[in-house]
Order: sequence, then structure tokens, then C-alpha cells
Amino acid sequence: FLKIQPSTTKKVATTTKMGTSAVANVMNVSSLIVGQYYMSEVNSKLGDINKSISEISDYQKREFKSRVRSLVMNVRDISKFSKEIFEDDTIRNNKLIHLQQLQEQTTQLLEQVNLEIEENIRRKTNNKYEEYSTIVNDFENLIFFQNTLLGVLWQIGKLIFVFGNGKLSQNNSFSLFYIYEEQALKIKNELKEWQYNQIEKHAIDVNTNKRKKQGVEAVFTKVTGFINNDWRYSKLDEALINKVKNQIAMI
Repeated sequence: FLKIQPSTTKKVATTTKMGTSAVANVMNVSSLIVGQYYMSEVNSKLGDINKSISEISDYQKREFKSRVRSLVMNVRDISKFSKEIFEDDTIRNNKLIHLQQLQEQTTQLLEQVNLEIEENIRRKTNNKYEEYSTIVNDFENLIFFQNTLLGVLWQIGKLIFVFGNGKLSQNNSFSLFYIYEEQALKIKNELKEWQYNQIEKHAIDVNTNKRKKQGVEAVFTKVTGFINNDWRYSKLDEALINKVKNQIAMI
């Protein structure tokens, strides 16, 4: 994400009412130009996010997916009509309140995703490879939505900063994003450690897409393995291994 540096506002002294009005008009035009730049950027980014969500078809929790899409569309709608909104102080302030409500919805969804990731990391498994592969696929979807919601939270921060019209600081506008960004990094570090433990437990070689046979499978390869060492290993799904690699390399 790109960082936004808040603009500084200088107090201009004037001796006439006409002079004060002229300065105010210049400030409003300047704020609108800066605002429109960010609105265009936000609208484009949210369009990309919405497209990515639409392409996720294998995520089973459709209600959750629909809530995220609805959130994105609401934020995008505010960005799309930002020029009209910005020109009226009453409407702008109402939309600012709405953005703060959308911000709260985003953090609630993020909490749900983060809790599910943490529960999957901590839950006891039966140590079967099949269960591990299922969890890896779950993580892939959860991390996607975690990143998506962080992206939406950042875009909302931009809109709040612009609609604040210089009265809200950058730290204020992006405070929740910074909190959840730090939380996400912590969770991804835990997931990375969990993956390393699972790779060792299941004797997985991520470089060759193979794992050494264990349990009953290993018994049958004690003799055949002397004939052909490759028979000691099971070939793994390349798509799954790529997900494992991605989850290890997230930090």
C-alpha cells in the first residue's frame, strides 16, 4: 500500500470579508482536486478487489463472501460519487459517518477471519496428510479474504482522510488499519511456523513435490524401496504445494 502524507493547512489572515471568502474558495478547490485524485485511485483499487472476490468460487461460506462484496460495493459507491459528496458539507459529513460504519463492518469481518485462522493453527489434528491438505486449502481462502479486507480498510482510511477535509490526521484516519495490519503479520508468522512443523511431520519435500510414505504405506516400501528409491515417496499435487510455498513466503 502507498502511504498518504497529510497536507498541511496554513492560516491566512485577511482584513476583509471578501478576502476571507476568496481564500476559502481556493482551499475548497484545492481540497477537491486532491480528493478527486485519491477518489479515482480508491475506485480503481476497489474495482480490482471486487473482481478478485468474484473469481473465488470454491469458498464455501457464501454468506461471508457476499458480505465482503457488499462492503466493497458500498465503499466503491462513495468513491464514485465523491465529487458530488465533497461539494456539500452536510452530505460529506454524513458520508464520513457512513464510512466509519463501513470501517467497523470491515474490522468485524477481519476479526472473524483472523479467529478462524488462529483456531485452525491451534486445533488438534489426527496427523493424517489428507486432513493437512484440507486445512492448507482453507488457509488459502482465509488469507485471501484477510488481505482483501485489509485492502478495503486501507481504502476506507483514504476516504476518511479526504472527507475529513484536513481536520482528521493521517494517524487518526488509518489507526484501525495499522492495528489490523500488525495483527495479520503476527498471524502469518504463526501460520509460517505451523507450516514448517507440518512439513517436517509429513516428511514433505516442497522442492520436489514429494513426501516420504509413512505408516502402513511405509511398511510396503521397505522392500520395494531397495529396488527403486522413488517408490518410498508419494507424488504431491503441485497446486497444493504452491499454496504451501505461498503460505511460508507471506512474511
